[in-house]
Amino acid sequence: YIIIDTPPVLAVTDGIIISQYVGVNLLIARYAKSHMRELELSINRFEQANTKVNGFILNDVQRGNGGYGYGYGYNYNYAYKAAKDKDD
Repeated sequence: YIIIDTPPVLAVTDGIIISQYVGVNLLIARYAKSHMRELELSINRFEQANTKVNGFILNDVQRGNGGYGYGYGYNYNYAYKAAKDKDD
């Protein structure tokens, strides 16, 4: 396989021109930076050139502190009460 990385399609036409000669076209979107409108415009540029976007790559996703899990707990306790002295 040969991967050809081109400049952003909204900036220059290189990617659109090359897209007509390759087998698969993928758009790369940066997490929390790329806007949906930019992706839509990019897809429209490909459609105008009669080529198809086959998928997306989402990059720059930061790993957070979140997570998932489950748990189970059981607790039982008891106490003894001291008896009162008869002298008190």
